[in-house]
Order: sequence, then structure tokens, then C-alpha cells
Amino acid sequence: ADTIAQGEATVAACDRHGPALEAHGFVSADRTRLREALDALVEAVRRVCEGPAAKGGRPKDLDEGLAMVADGRLADVVLRVWVSRIHEAGGEGWRTQVEGRDVTTSVAKKDAKGGSSPVSVRLSDEEFRELVDSLVAARPGRLPKALRDEGRTELSLAVLGRSVGVQAGPLSRTEPKTQAGADEAYRAVVAAVRKLHQRALRGSEQP
Repeated sequence: ADTIAQGEATVAACDRHGPALEAHGFVSADRTRLREALDALVEAVRRVCEGPAAKGGRPKDLDEGLAMVADGRLADVVLRVWVSRIHEAGGEGWRTQVEGRDVTTSVAKKDAKGGSSPVSVRLSDEEFRELVDSLVAARPGRLPKALRDEGRTELSLAVLGRSVGVQAGPLSRTEPKTQAGADEAYRAVVAAVRKLHQRALRGSEQP
């Protein structure tokens, strides 16, 4: 909806400011071609959005949202993942953010202030599919808000407003039964995002 509105606003601006544009060498024929291109873009976006909107494309919960991304009912851009893991074995921590296929990550040293500059990478179709399949299998929608972990970790996942957030650390007072039921899913999500962190670091080292 935002893209359609922006496109329509740009088309209207071209019409409204036509004389001023022509005064700067932007001739009428150029304005006409631009308007036609924007009209086509707006219509294309509208057609893409009509199907999911008509079918009620909003998932009922996070797990369903992940499944909808996996089977193509929702676009990859609606996926959001964030993991901040202060440190792991070796004294090195990391923070990774996933927005659709775009991954941004940074390294933090346990014994040093701050961390490395963020690096980014765009996932291939195969890499994105592997990520989504891992998240679907983990069923993170059932994760509790707190868990025990040897390192302090913040984790959040979201698809179209359906989300879950977890804070984990050695001092958590999570009930043993809750911990046992959620530990596998939690560690599966962390492992999947850790893999993206390592992938982004490798990509940043390539010439």
C-alpha cells in the first residue's frame, strides 16, 4: 500500500510541476514517458498485492507466518530476525540482523569495548530457503520470554507483526519443564542465525 501511494504521489507531482520541469530541460515527452512508467509500476504492484489481500494474507501466529514465507504465500521481505549474543566460547560475541534476504552482522570481543564495524550480505535463493526451512522446523512461535543459557542472548523473530522475543542468560529462573520443552527450538534458531553471521563475515573478506 505504501509503494502504491508513493507511486501515485510521484505521478501527481509530475503533472503538477510539469511547467517547472520543462523549464529545466525536462521536456513534455520525457514527462509523459515517466508518467507511463510510473503508472505501469503502480498497476503491477497493485496486482501483486491484490491476491494476498483478498485471501487474508496475515498469519495467525509466527509459526504460520514462517510457513507462509516458506511456501511463497508471503514475500521474503516480511521476515525479521535479530540475535545479540554477547559472547561465546573463545570470548567472541556477535549481533546479527536479518531483514528478508539482507543480513547485517558485527563481532564483539568479550574483553574489549565496542566491536567490529557491521558487514552485510544478501542471501541467495538457496541460502534463504535453508534459513526459512530451519526456522519452520524449529517452531519458534512457542518459545517463552526467558530461558537459561551459558551466554547472555537476546533473540527476536517477526513476520507481519506476529513475533516472539526471548532473553536468555545464566541467571534466568526458567522452570526446568519450560526449559526442556523450548531448549531445542531456541538453540536451533541461534545456530541458524550464527551460520548467517559466519556467512556474512566470509563474504566481507572476499575481494
